[in-house]
Amino acid sequence: MLGLKTLKEKNWKAFLLISIIVPVGLLVTFRLTGILEEPSTIAETINLPSNDWMFQRPYPEKDIDIYHWANATYSDFDISFTIAIQIWEFDHGRLTRVPPGDRISFGLLINATTKTNGYIQSIEIIFCTSTQPSSVWLEELTIKLTNLIVTYLRDVYNLEDPYKTHLILKGVNNPNEIGFRAANEWFLYDVSPEAEDHQLEVMCELTYYNGTAYKKLIQPFYLTILSSEQP
Repeated sequence: MLGLKTLKEKNWKAFLLISIIVPVGLLVTFRLTGILEEPSTIAETINLPSNDWMFQRPYPEKDIDIYHWANATYSDFDISFTIAIQIWEFDHGRLTRVPPGDRISFGLLINATTKTNGYIQSIEIIFCTSTQPSSVWLEELTIKLTNLIVTYLRDVYNLEDPYKTHLILKGVNNPNEIGFRAANEWFLYDVSPEAEDHQLEVMCELTYYNGTAYKKLIQPFYLTILSSEQP
């Protein structure tokens, strides 16, 4: 158990070392109600194939290090767009409530570069739990931004929609290259062996200008947690 604990601590420390602690002033702007102004006309919207990942809850209950990458890449004459979700670990019964709940921790990384005289206009990220009750907590202190600013954040504490986390980022000074990364916690409001299946949709939308028109790329991910196989 000591080795497992040390491994987890090293994993988190390594991620935090490449992250920037967001100033308090910026954190205040996360919850501004203003929504990013969209371009008046999107010439083309490209819906990319979904990237799916599945994991079955262990039986008997135990913590598991996963360390799995779910990657999606798109590239054409205008832009190169890469999204990666790194699923770190499954923790049994870590949510401090009655009854306790399980947890999946993961990192989200996004990079994009234009190849023409265009620029990145915005990125929109939506975490939506559409089956059994669960929620995603985006750890604000781990957010690292490259040529981006946060213009909107609705997190799990929003009472209107507690199972949806919504983040909008805007490019700074019409950048031709952007980057985003953050650590996240997916809390499942139940535990094995009574737990049911859960699914999390992670939707990433990138809007960019290619020199003549605005275009949008939509990349969905689906993370599914299956109920355990009981004897």
